[in-house]
Amino acid sequence: MGTPSAEGYASRCTRPFGEELPMPEPFDCLLDTAGFEAPAG
Repeated sequence: MGTPSAEGYASRCTRPFGEELPMPEPFDCLLDTAGFEAPAG
């Protein structure tokens, strides 16, 4: 997840699969990634 700005992405936030990922405005919630699977390889 990244925070877009006029000059590109201002910040980047990563979490391991299975952890919650904070989503900024306008969503303002936590994305539960417990059901996500890492790509093979």
